[in-house]
This record gives sequence, structure tokens and C-alpha cells, in this order.
Amino acid sequence: MKSFFTIAFLLCSIICFAQNATIKGKISTSDGKPAEFVNVQLNGTHKGTSTNEAGEYRIERIKSGVFTIKVSLLGLETKEQQIEVKAGQTLIVDFTLAENANQLQEVVVMSNTNKFSQKETDYVARLPLKNLENPQVYTVIPKELLEEQVVTSINNALTNAVGAAPINYPAGGFAITSRGFSTGINARNGMETTASRSSVEIGNVERIEVIKGPSGTLFGSAISSFGGVVNLVTKKPFETFRGDISYTLGSYGLNRLTADINTPVNKEKTALFRVNTVVNRQYGFLDQGHNNTFLIAPSFSYQVNNRFRILADIEFLSIDQTRSIYTRVNTPSGYTNPAEFPIDYKKNLFNDDVNAETFASKYYLEANYKISNNWTSSTLFSFVTESVKHSYQNYLTWLSPVLVARNILVYGPIYNNYTNFQQNFTGNLNTGSINHKILAGVNYRYYSGSFNYSLVNNNGFIDTVNVTKAFKPLTKAQTDQAIASRGGMVPFEISDQTTSSAYVSDVVGLSDKLSAMLSLRIDNFNYAGITSTPQYSQTAFAPKLGVVYQVLKDKVSVFGNYMSGFQNQGPISQPTGEQFVAKPVYAVQSEGGIKTELLDKAEYHIKLL
Repeated sequence: MKSFFTIAFLLCSIICFAQNATIKGKISTSDGKPAEFVNVQLNGTHKGTSTNEAGEYRIERIKSGVFTIKVSLLGLETKEQQIEVKAGQTLIVDFTLAENANQLQEVVVMSNTNKFSQKETDYVARLPLKNLENPQVYTVIPKELLEEQVVTSINNALTNAVGAAPINYPAGGFAITSRGFSTGINARNGMETTASRSSVEIGNVERIEVIKGPSGTLFGSAISSFGGVVNLVTKKPFETFRGDISYTLGSYGLNRLTADINTPVNKEKTALFRVNTVVNRQYGFLDQGHNNTFLIAPSFSYQVNNRFRILADIEFLSIDQTRSIYTRVNTPSGYTNPAEFPIDYKKNLFNDDVNAETFASKYYLEANYKISNNWTSSTLFSFVTESVKHSYQNYLTWLSPVLVARNILVYGPIYNNYTNFQQNFTGNLNTGSINHKILAGVNYRYYSGSFNYSLVNNNGFIDTVNVTKAFKPLTKAQTDQAIASRGGMVPFEISDQTTSSAYVSDVVGLSDKLSAMLSLRIDNFNYAGITSTPQYSQTAFAPKLGVVYQVLKDKVSVFGNYMSGFQNQGPISQPTGEQFVAKPVYAVQSEGGIKTELLDKAEYHIKLL
């Protein structure tokens, strides 16, 4: 920790040789609408940019002097204005184009030798940083790649993440192994989601971000693992009408219907609506088994004024599926490889009605307010509930070369409820010649739930079968009868949990090519307590430091980082009967490397006359 703050102090003490200035502003059409994709150039320099969707632009690190700033767009009259820039100044220069929004309509054609290489994201650092400016390693899987591959499941989608190995849990959840640690699909637009038992449907996913390494500083312990974070970015409404309906046929009886409808609600296009829905029906490769999924995900955004925007979206996901079979092998069986089993690999020893029925509903609300030209407030709220009606989990144990034991554990009803509130402030400020991109936020999380499960008989098996003789798959009725005979379903105590966190991050621009990220999180976890485990509380600190130097501007950068993560630990019973409250388990990572984006991009603007 001491070395961390020493490095931070040295980096923040670097003094640049010249006082640089910033020019920013907004370009509007004659009817007051923002003009996007307008080129802004500072004549006589290599400095330039283009306006974003809000018509805003920003040019940084400008030496003092007199310049001519030029704005242009293909097919439109060019405008120029002479300006004087002083050291350390932030100069605001706005323009109004003679054309209105309708006259300004255009088609933007992007040429990229790798159309799947998309790294732009505001979620990884919770700041608008480009990949080459970010000291953390991450992979972005865009919708274009998912569509090209005709991906229908999260399992297949995440095979595109470098170094990710899939994990299928018998409870129905899905995760990946990243850098040696299990990492769940726990984040949705930077907020908590749940996939422990209801799995994930990608019909409402715009892109998937796989962040590598301990990420407790920005994401806490509930969302991240020591291996990283998997963040799902959902589809959001936009200003034009579009409808897309597709039907997919595939192996094992796959029938998948998807629909994506987007439309403005009013003439001003301040109210926008979008809905995505999926109906998926499929059998497994076994002769018994299925996966039936239904998703509907409406979203609505409203631009209250030029400063305030609200986004609300909901997901309802219903899944009826058979779980993965877990097979164990006892030593007397003599088997060392599944290929040795004396049974057709497509033969299922469990009936199709031994299934799991789960339902998840997710409610999200986001409010963005532009406090000033430099500062923005983002308020986020989510409520996620996961309900398991019942979940039959199947286990086989080979006792001998021909004898196999069958067992089914039954879980449910199960309820998991997650409430999250998050408040973020992001902005830019200059201290002399040094630019700061700042994030400051707080997060509150509350979890509650209930859990029921079946007891197991003395030998742990429902029955045994000789696979060389005729047998029938084990049915739901047989399982229910066996469960009832051994005591039925019993409740399992679950404690309420709350987490309160505060975090801050400062990306310090020391020069046009050199930047440093300094971040810290303070996290307090409170466990309300149950009969067997008393109440306890833990506080964790998670620092983060990163340095990036762009050897070739926007082409090649070298980086180094120090990142940390943590996981809360429950009390440990001592021989004396006392409870020892342990500290959180920490993980730290030091990493360095090179990032490159050498593939050229070209952008063409075609005027619609």
C-alpha cells in the first residue's frame, strides 16, 4: 500500500513544460437540433475532432496563440472563426449551421478492415476512455460478431473471449474461468444482474464486455471475481424506426424466433420505445431433454430537456429446461474415460419431465443529468428477482462396470431478490496544464431470499440400474415419491445482506500521450445473521493504479497496472464455540503489456438530397 501511494504521489507531481488549453463547444442546426458527425479542425495544427450525438466537441492540449477554427460537413458550407487561445484556458466556441435537422440527414459509412474490433465503452472504467487510454485489459464481443456467427446462447457467445473457459453448473447457472478464477455473468450495464439459476438469454444483448483481472475497485465483490467481470450491455432505444424479425433453425430441433422493434413515440423524437423478444425451443443431444425459453424486454427513453434524460427497461425471462447431468465414477467400476461406459452416449437415464422451471424479472431505471458542460450526474436503480419453481438436478454414480446409481436433488421454491442504487458523478477539470477525468460514486446493495431443498436418503441414491439390461428413464413421479418418503422439502436459512460502498477514480492526463489512473474503493458489508451464523460486518479497501503511454498516438500504447479485488468471508467456528470473524480475502495483480490498434478506419459522410 505504501508503494502504491508513493507512485501515485510521484505521478501527480509531474510538471508539464507548457500550459495547455482546451477548446470545446456545441454545434447546432438552425432549428436548434444537435449536429452530429461535423468535422472540427484547428487550422495550422494536427488538432481536430468531430461532434458526438449531442453535437458536442472537445479539443485538448492546445498551445497558446491565435488560430482559425473550421467546422465542415460534406455537402455543406464551411464555417470558420478566428480565436485567441490563452495558457490554461478552457475556451467555449459554439456554431450554428444554416441547415435544419432534416436537411442535415446523411448516411455514415464506416470502413474498418476488422469490423468486429470494437473497444469503445463507458462501462469498463465508468469513464469515456478509449481502449488505448485504459490501463486494464478487456475484450468486447459486439452484436455484429454474434449475428455473423448466428449465436443463440451465452455459452457460444463467450467462446469469443480470449482465455475464457465455460462452466455449466448443475443449478443452471453459467460462468467462465478467467485467469484461473470462476467469473459469473453478474453485471448488466454496470449494475448487478443474476444468472445463478435462471441462466442468461442474449436476445437483448448489444455487446458483451469481458474485463480481465481483479476489479473490486469499481465493481465491488458481488459483481466481480478475482478473475474479472462479465458485463452485458443491453439494446437501447434510438431515434429512427426499425424492425427486425428473424427465425433460426438448427441442430437438435432448434426453433428460435426473435423480434427487435424500435420506434419514436412522438414527433419531436424525445420519447423512444424499443422491445426485444425471443421464443426458443430446442432438444438436447440426448434422447431426453429440452430447453424452452421466452424473453420479452421493453425499454423506454425520454429526453426531458437538453440536460435531463431518463431510461427505463424491463426484462422478463422464463426458462423450462432439463439440467446438465453430473457423472461420478467409483474406483470399483474401473472406468477412467467416459468413452468406456457400456451405454450409448445419447442415452439419458433421466426422463424429459425431470426439469427446472425458473423465472427472472429485472427492472432498471437510469437518470442522466448534465450539470454543466464539464460535469454529469448518473443515477441508477435496479431491482432483480429470481424465482425457481422447482429445479431437478441429476447425478449418476458408476458403482461397477455395469451398475449405475441414479439420484436427483430437488431445489425450490427459491427466491433471490437484489436491490441496487448507484450514484455517479463524472467530469473534467484542469489543474494548470494537467487534465483530470474524474469519477466519484456511491453504491448501495440489499439482498434477501429464501431457499428450500430435498433431503437425501442414507445411501444417497434413489435407485440403481444394470445398463446391460432393459431399464426406463427415472421420472418426475418416481423422484417426487422418493423425496416424500425421506422427509420432503426442507427450508434453509438465508440471511439478509447489505453492502454500502464509495469509490473515486481520477485519470490524470500528464501529456498528450501519458496518463495515469488513480482509484480507490471503500466497501462495507453487513450480514444480518441466521441461527447458525451470527451477525457480522466487514470493511474492505480496494486501490487501483494504472499508467498508459501512447508510443504512437491512437495506434500503440504500453501500459502497467496494479489492481485489487476482495471477497467477504463469514465467521469461523472455533473449538471453544466462539465465532472468529475473519478479514476479507484480497487478491492483487501487477500487470504490464502493449495494446495496438493498427487497423485503419475510414469514415465517409454521404448527403441524402
